[in-house]
Amino acid sequence: MKKKGASISLAVLAAKLQGRVVGNTLREVCGVGTPEEHDSRRVVPLWGAGEKLPLDAKANPVLLTREDLLPSGFDAILVENPRKCLIPLLEAFQAVRSFRGGIHSSAWVDPGAEIHPGAWIGPQCVVEEGAVVEEGAVLVAQIYLGAYSRVGSNSRIEPQVVLYSGVVLEEDVIVHAGSILGADGFGYESQKENPPLKVPQIGGVCIERGVEIGANVTVDRGTIGTTRIGAYSKLDDHVHVGHNCVVGKRCLLIAFAGLAGSAVLEDDVILAAKSGVAQHVCVGKGSQVAACGGATKDVPPGSVVSGFPAWEHRKELVAQSHLRKMPELVKRIREMEKELRELKETLHP
Repeated sequence: MKKKGASISLAVLAAKLQGRVVGNTLREVCGVGTPEEHDSRRVVPLWGAGEKLPLDAKANPVLLTREDLLPSGFDAILVENPRKCLIPLLEAFQAVRSFRGGIHSSAWVDPGAEIHPGAWIGPQCVVEEGAVVEEGAVLVAQIYLGAYSRVGSNSRIEPQVVLYSGVVLEEDVIVHAGSILGADGFGYESQKENPPLKVPQIGGVCIERGVEIGANVTVDRGTIGTTRIGAYSKLDDHVHVGHNCVVGKRCLLIAFAGLAGSAVLEDDVILAAKSGVAQHVCVGKGSQVAACGGATKDVPPGSVVSGFPAWEHRKELVAQSHLRKMPELVKRIREMEKELRELKETLHP
């Protein structure tokens, strides 16, 4: 593992960021700070007006900024677009964990499972019969792999994740702590005066390559067929994907978003926080559902919708604007009604 806090010189860091140093090229830094929280060992990214930011000259941070935004008296790395350099800057100081191949002595692996020698099965993991863990895959700790599940090459599963039987992760997938993939979908048939009748859930789950799944996410198995998360999609913490849903490529599902059974997201869709899609509804390619929006009917490609039921975002903003005026309108109507009553009493005593 690369040690957190390891230092790097401004000359080396500038080369990584394709920038140039103003000041001491040999000066070393070991982290990234903010305009509000910084010290002499950290780099502060600046892409706004520097004179308006609470920079402490005594703390003497290094700045990553444009030449026209550089306040006087600071060492700096100058780049054309500081915002675009943020990712490589953070990567330069990110602690990178490395895992050797093998199986920890406290893990339990069924003899019928297939574990590549270059994979790592961490402490207290359980791997059931027929499960496959490919080269470079990492099960960090306390992970359950159900029978005939598969973890693709170079995928990483963080602690306390559960993969039910038959769940497939393709290569380069990341699953964060506490997520559960492959639980039964919510399928019941109502019966008058009898308990609801459970519909067997015999399908699977496929998480395609490059997907990242946040903490405490649930993806249900299909009733029949497969619940699928498309390549390079990203699911934030606390997202729920119901049975038989299909999520396209490069979709972004933000915190607490939810998909009811058999919902479809085409490629490049964004579901903002606490938004939802009703069962069998399709959200078209490149569309966005705004925060707390509920898509109850198909959304055309390239749309931005909000509200419940979700409709065109601009119309929703107008409607909300009118709604906020309601108390004043009600007050005015009551005053007009009072004036009319007084006028009637005057004309017809």
